[in-house]
Parts: sequence; C-alpha cells; structure tokens
Amino acid sequence: MLLLLLSGIVMMKEHIRVLDWLKAWAPVRYVRVGGVFQHISKDDVKQTLQPVLDVDFITADLQEIRSAVVSLPWVADAKVKREWPDAIDIKVFEQHPFKRWGEKSLLNEQGDIFTLQDTGAYHDMALLICPRGQQRRFLEIMKGIEVALSDRSLELVEFRVTERLSWELILSNGLRIKLGKKQPLYNVQRFLKSTEILGVERMNAMAMIDMRYPNGFAVTWKPGVDFDWETNDGSAV
Repeated sequence: MLLLLLSGIVMMKEHIRVLDWLKAWAPVRYVRVGGVFQHISKDDVKQTLQPVLDVDFITADLQEIRSAVVSLPWVADAKVKREWPDAIDIKVFEQHPFKRWGEKSLLNEQGDIFTLQDTGAYHDMALLICPRGQQRRFLEIMKGIEVALSDRSLELVEFRVTERLSWELILSNGLRIKLGKKQPLYNVQRFLKSTEILGVERMNAMAMIDMRYPNGFAVTWKPGVDFDWETNDGSAV
C-alpha cells in the first residue's frame, strides 16, 4: 500500500514537471479576441479568461475557454481555435436583444434567454411572458401577431401566456385582449376582423375586450366612457 502511494506521488510530480516544461517550451503568448463589440469589450473577455489560460499552448482546453467566454451575459456564442505556434484566437458573437422576457431578462431573436443586471434601457421593448422552455414557440407566434396587428395600425406591447396556456394581449393604447386557451389563434383572427367594425374611436375607449365567448365578445370601457351599441352582425358589445 505504501509503495502504491509513493508511486502515485512520484507520478504526480512527474506530471507537474511535464506541465511546467510544456508551459516553458510552448506557452500561450497571445490571446486574440475579435468580433463586433457594442455591449462588452475585449478587456472584459480577457479578464474572464485569466483563470483558464494559465496553461500551455498544446494542452489548452478550447472548450473550457469557450465556456468561460459564453458565461458573460452579453455573449451569445464564441468560436475558439489554436493559431500555431503560440496564439489562441477567439471570435465573440454578442447577444442582440429582441424582446423582454419576464421582469429581468431578455430574449434574442432565436428565443434564447439572457439575464442582465439592468434591463432598464429596454423598457420600451415588447414583453413576452410564457412558460419557460416554450419561449421559442411563443416568440414565433408573437412575431406573427405583431405583423397582423401592424396591418391595422395596432402595436403589441405584451403577450402573456399562463401556465395553463391561456393567452392575453396588451396593446400600446392600453387595450387588454383576453383570448383564452381554447382556439386562441382563432380568437386573434376574430378580434382582427372586429377592428373593422369597432373603429379607432371605440378601440381607444376600450379597457378590455374578452374574446372567450364563442358567439361574440365582451367589452369593458375605460372610466368615463359609456357606449351602448351592437355590431353589424347583431352581436352585443
């Protein structure tokens, strides 16, 4: 047992000697960081890499280096490669905020979530709230709804999907649209058709419109507004 222990110690010392020899013989002399930088700097990347670059050029773990770079909140991806004889090249791809996600995070256009210390600069960006893990699916749906609304000069500011998959939209004029969880896309289409009947004045006077009724919809008016009318198809509003 003692011989095995001593043998292990000797092997460990030899391993350390080899690593020290490699560092001296084939050091990493240069770390080249490239990319289009808007939110971070090359110095930010190099500072993050300090703990993982105390190695030699040959045994440098490129995956570990990449993981360290990608751990930065503003980094979407990174490509790392060796450049003989003594350089590590790193190309950094920054995140591009597309929508707000929850209270403190953002989504890129692919639906990847990233969290910053302060998202205040993106307060005016449209918000998506949905079950985690389904954000890519609902982001694509959100894009389609935004296009359809913009064709009617309406702007979406929030798209909410509950854990029970009940949908709700909030527009820039403050109108809240309840779509429910049964045929929500069909209810979006019904709402879009109803905008032709409602008109701009009535749309701006509404606080909420509930599309969960199969044969019509219910309206809650903003304070001080009192409309009493029927649509052309006879359904009550």
